[in-house]
Amino acid sequence: LHFALNFPIVLGAFWRSKRLIILGMDVMDGHYGLFSVLHKIVLAYVAAFLGVQVDIINCSFNTHPSRIVVFALRNLPKKVCIVAREPASHARMTKFLSRSIPLAADITFLYSPEIHSKNSLQQYIDWIQEEKNRGQYVIGLNIADNHSFPTERLIDMCVQTIHDMHQASFLLVPHAKYDRGNLPNEETLLQRILLSVSDEERKRCKIINLPCDLADLQYVIRHFDCALSGRMHFALGMLATAVESGTWQGV
Repeated sequence: LHFALNFPIVLGAFWRSKRLIILGMDVMDGHYGLFSVLHKIVLAYVAAFLGVQVDIINCSFNTHPSRIVVFALRNLPKKVCIVAREPASHARMTKFLSRSIPLAADITFLYSPEIHSKNSLQQYIDWIQEEKNRGQYVIGLNIADNHSFPTERLIDMCVQTIHDMHQASFLLVPHAKYDRGNLPNEETLLQRILLSVSDEERKRCKIINLPCDLADLQYVIRHFDCALSGRMHFALGMLATAVESGTWQGV
């Protein structure tokens, strides 16, 4: 309803514009629901119809995209440019959409974190330094809980990793706490991991609680020796700070 009521304003903006850039991000395959992606596609179609150059940039695409979304994207005017943000999505989009898909780097690498006079997560930076001072490696642990891999096995893997790597301390970093539908509460997941390790192992683990400032988190990440991640966003954050990373789940 909000979109419909503001549509005349949107049309007026398009009439005055030469170019429309839409951030596709990780919603363009329909995994997070149809409304957001179809909203973007409708805007792209209308703008292109009015002669505006349209670019849908920074897109990712999973292996099982929505058929409705695939149909809608396929039928966008050919002059609409859809850009993939990494090679795996580029291959999938080229296959499913049957159109030319340029590949470009994620625009995340263009962002510079806002520098705060006082880091709200300083306690975690201090903890990392304390662990290093006593000879421990510090590893960031960020995992993705989804239907493609059993949650209990994921927890067992993390617990076994903490058990085996006794010379490492772990800072557990949740991605989000949606706690609705197919979007789980990953803060709760990490807390379950902590409850599953022994008391002695728990002494070399710590968890960051949400919500937290992402710019401040970026400065925490740069203090890791390395990190294990199941989330693309976290992996990009590590790459931006030149921290070695390993990915358990593909993007």
